[in-house]
Amino acid sequence: MTNNAQSLRLPLGTYSEVGPHPSRGGNPYSDDVRNDVITRWQLGFGLDTPELKALRSVYAYPSMISCKRYIRKWRELGYAQPKMATGNHPMEREILGQALI
Repeated sequence: MTNNAQSLRLPLGTYSEVGPHPSRGGNPYSDDVRNDVITRWQLGFGLDTPELKALRSVYAYPSMISCKRYIRKWRELGYAQPKMATGNHPMEREILGQALI
């Protein structure tokens, strides 16, 4: 059996550091923010108002490119939920050590 550091779990009670802000990549904006973008678009409110520009300057609201992407996804699929992070690795199914039969 190999000692692979990637397959080991961290001890219980280990805290992870706070991830990067969604505008910097990493964690997506919450469903509430995405639904707010879709609601504003459906009601005909502008997504390029001075108030939203001020929020964007402090990274509290998605960029126009992200807003357009949410709207495009809403039109095509009917929802604007984020994709799951897979790390671009397909699921590997292999048995390490002696296989149980």
